[in-house]
Amino acid sequence: AKEGIPHLSDGFNVPSNAVLAQFPLFWSLDVPTNGVRSIAKFQGAIKTGFLTPKDKLGLLIDDCPGTQEAWTDEVEPFLKAHHITFVPPENVSCTTGDNAGATSAVSGAANALLKFRSEGVTKLSLVSVSEAPALYIASVDAQSQGWYPGWIVSSLGQLAIIGGEAPAREMKNTRGFGWLPSQDVPPAYNPKPNASQRRCLALLHSQNVHPRSAADFGYAYNACEAVFVYEKALQLDGGNTAGAAISNAIASIGHRFQSTLNLYGRSTFSSAARNNAPSVYKPINWDGDCHCFRYGHQTFSMPT
Repeated sequence: AKEGIPHLSDGFNVPSNAVLAQFPLFWSLDVPTNGVRSIAKFQGAIKTGFLTPKDKLGLLIDDCPGTQEAWTDEVEPFLKAHHITFVPPENVSCTTGDNAGATSAVSGAANALLKFRSEGVTKLSLVSVSEAPALYIASVDAQSQGWYPGWIVSSLGQLAIIGGEAPAREMKNTRGFGWLPSQDVPPAYNPKPNASQRRCLALLHSQNVHPRSAADFGYAYNACEAVFVYEKALQLDGGNTAGAAISNAIASIGHRFQSTLNLYGRSTFSSAARNNAPSVYKPINWDGDCHCFRYGHQTFSMPT
């Protein structure tokens, strides 16, 4: 930020536009802000009937920058407006990538699970920068207790990756609402590759790199996404590499970019919808035949 270098991010830790205001050259390409992605999964759960006013919702909220604001300013009012009953949320530590932080967060999630069960919680979810570690550990712990609540997660739950590792009976009661096929479902059940994805894979194949697993495709498309967005910005601003010029060019892209990561390649870039590029999301359900997650038939617009 100090050097005026544009930061085109495909990482998960995207707090809120208020927190990101001090980083005007930061653009999240594939993960919406915490409030938007949290509302999307609850909106999807309500629309599909998985979450109703008859349920009692338990929430894990991390203490990463911006998470509490996302909960207080956006997510909590949304749940109240839809008459969703929730017990007082439990806080977990921010998982920043170091082992100590991850261990602390997982331990907090396991302890909260016992409390939620005693309070009659029927559905569980997270408002956080990471979902997969807590989901995995908590599902194993719930299985050991013989408790099978319903989990509500987003693409950050990485169901394509942990679906084959977590207890199947727990995964059966898990619903995802995601926009990142490489994280949501196994490669065999991804939508047909679009032109940007085919270009990305051709570049890799030319170097004898051949993605196979969900994680492989995720890494491959992450690398291509940032390069392709930067290329598009340079085309629009006449090759000006200054940070402000790149940022202004990205804001002008609108719908004129086909994503390698976002569902159906749909992205929207603008100064008004800053850091909320994905346009649509789909329900993700457990399939007992393949013992994996697959997309449902419905497609929803991302909240604005």
